Amino acid sequence: SFRCVETPGHSPGHICLFEEKHKLLISGDHILGDITANITSRYDDSRNALGDYLSSLDKIYPLDIALALPGHRNPVKDVRQRIDELKQHHKERSDEQLKILEQGEQDAYRVTTQMTWDMRYDKWDEVQATQKYFAFAEGLAHLQYLSLTGKVRERKLPSGRVVYSLL
Repeated sequence: SFRCVETPGHSPGHICLFEEKHKLLISGDHILGDITANITSRYDDSRNALGDYLSSLDKIYPLDIALALPGHRNPVKDVRQRIDELKQHHKERSDEQLKILEQGEQDAYRVTTQMTWDMRYDKWDEVQATQKYFAFAEGLAHLQYLSLTGKVRERKLPSGRVVYSLL
């Protein structure tokens, strides 16, 4: 018998299924073993996608899980360790953005092009369009999270363009 655990973040309606007796979690794209779920932010109903994701990791952490079955790649045996790694990854991403913003006010796209991505390319222009979209959406999610947690300032220009800066 599976219990549904709401885990928004990767997507607004994401869920995991937990089976307590066998200590089994069907984690979908919430917890992946050797890659990270794309945290996609949009300027609509999911303004704090990264905050939602991190809160959802906190929901899963106390569960007694022997094995997680993700939506991609290999099963995860040590879920708590993986959650710790995922949280550290997102902290490092956010820290990297703060470092980039030391150069001054920038929009999300400009910040994204300066971030370190695990893709094979020499220049941002060589990145495939779909990969650029995923990178931008995740970069935006981190900037919005940093804004909502009071670490950066988000400012909408008269043109409608949104820029970010350190406080």
